[in-house]
Amino acid sequence: MEVDGLYVKHQRRRKKGKEVKIAAVHQGWEVNGERVRLKNKRHFIHDGKEPFWEAFEEFLIETFDDDPTIHKLVINGDGAAWITACREYFKDRAFFGLDRFHVEREIRNLFRNHPRYPPMIKALDAFDGQKLLTE
Repeated sequence: MEVDGLYVKHQRRRKKGKEVKIAAVHQGWEVNGERVRLKNKRHFIHDGKEPFWEAFEEFLIETFDDDPTIHKLVINGDGAAWITACREYFKDRAFFGLDRFHVEREIRNLFRNHPRYPPMIKALDAFDGQKLLTE
């Protein structure tokens, strides 16, 4: 599951923009030849009437028949405080990790001038975590 905020700026108004909190949710991947497709992909857009993670859990229960006593969650995002708060809300039911986009961006920012940068990106693209760590 990917959780991100989208900053929406009001045009031609003096109002400040606002962040819309969005989650893309799926139940794994299906491989078809060289293509991969997300299973049961849905989007949750927070309307702000109740805390994000409470509203999100309700969405999971209604949309996916989620059973909090059985199902575990993998939550990816950019590391913003409101996203990492999932760890406190879901406790040991959820695992948080930086999404691939932000991992690659951090590697690029830290190592783009390093001679081993190209093999690092190649290992990341190949989903070879051990090679990435070795590089």
